[in-house]
Amino acid sequence: MEIFLSIMAAVVVLRYSFKYFFDDWQDFADCLKLLLTPDIIALFRGDWDRQNWASLKIIVWLVFAGSAGYGAYQFLQS
Repeated sequence: MEIFLSIMAAVVVLRYSFKYFFDDWQDFADCLKLLLTPDIIALFRGDWDRQNWASLKIIVWLVFAGSAGYGAYQFLQS
């Protein structure tokens, strides 16, 4: 039961913090596309700085939700 509630806490944080990190779904899709592009290709295209910023946004967003889920799990365990 604790695992389910922890996952739900992480999903809620992902849902409500989406607007703080991304403008809309198209911005999220662009960030995801840039995240999956290799660094050398982005460097040759001239998108290296945009790619790093997109990667940082997605990684911080996921770490934020993961830490909320982990915190909820630790709270429910005690």
